[in-house]
Amino acid sequence: MSSPTRRLRLPPWLLIVAAALALLAGITWLGVASRSNACEPCVTIDPLPLNNLGPGAVARMDSSIFGYSAGWLVSEHGADPPEPPDPDVEPAGDLTFPFTGRTLWLRLAPGDYWSYLYVTVDEQPANLLATIRDNDDSQGNAAGYMTLLAPERAVDGQPAPLWVPVHRSESDGPHQARIELWRGWGQTPFRGVAVDLPAASALDAAGSQRAAQMPLWPGMVLLLIGGWGVAGTGYALLARRADRTSSPPPAA
Repeated sequence: MSSPTRRLRLPPWLLIVAAALALLAGITWLGVASRSNACEPCVTIDPLPLNNLGPGAVARMDSSIFGYSAGWLVSEHGADPPEPPDPDVEPAGDLTFPFTGRTLWLRLAPGDYWSYLYVTVDEQPANLLATIRDNDDSQGNAAGYMTLLAPERAVDGQPAPLWVPVHRSESDGPHQARIELWRGWGQTPFRGVAVDLPAASALDAAGSQRAAQMPLWPGMVLLLIGGWGVAGTGYALLARRADRTSSPPPAA
């Protein structure tokens, strides 16, 4: 009686076809993702001075809608906080603003410096950022948390701005946002605020990140599976041929 392993053995041609399909799917995925993420047809949206922040709006940090704590340096290029007397125990500053719409985006400038921020929307943690237990803002409220330390993004020692989605609401609101920044003075970490960015918007200076960016890892996984399948099937066929060659001829 044949063993369960032998009963479940698949013919080599079927394994080769499956591996080839995985390779083809992986190559296709990576090709489509690369073209999609290249952002050639994307439209870069420049922030503007605005009095209202609603769906499709992209606001400069010197817009009148933003309310800053004391000491911020604000211009058309961004917002830079002051250095507090004791940066280890108090934030550099905060800003608040109302908005309507679903998804809130911040144009941040991470780089080779240590800074972090807390974000709340409607007094709740921004739900697209990390929420760490007992890591509350200076007011004792749970908040979405993000660091701006990213040395790999620095260009000639300067921060490289990018858009980051921080909160997604189930309704258009109105909503109220509060952002609290620790450290980061001298870096102009805030460069803009937007709501419901179009999927075709280029989100960083290199045009390589999009709101609807297609991940590359599924294509890589398919290539690995296909490569493993081809190699395994080839090895099995060679081993089978070697066994047949080394087997003695049947007795007459």
